[in-house]
Amino acid sequence: MTLYHIYFIDHGGNIFAAHHVENGDDKAAIESAHRLNVLPNLGAGFEVWKDDRLVHRHDNRERA
Repeated sequence: MTLYHIYFIDHGGNIFAAHHVENGDDKAAIESAHRLNVLPNLGAGFEVWKDDRLVHRHDNRERA
């Protein structure tokens, strides 16, 4: 298992919350972040990091 850092970003581009998860791979870490993003209207989005590598950036304003 690998430690990933999830940073929730406000509409000003600042981190307003951080969560750390252990997952087996990048895909699982991204899925965990989406599950934790329970109030997408509150923030602008989130970023998933593994050490100093940006794994994924999600923008809540872009609806899929």
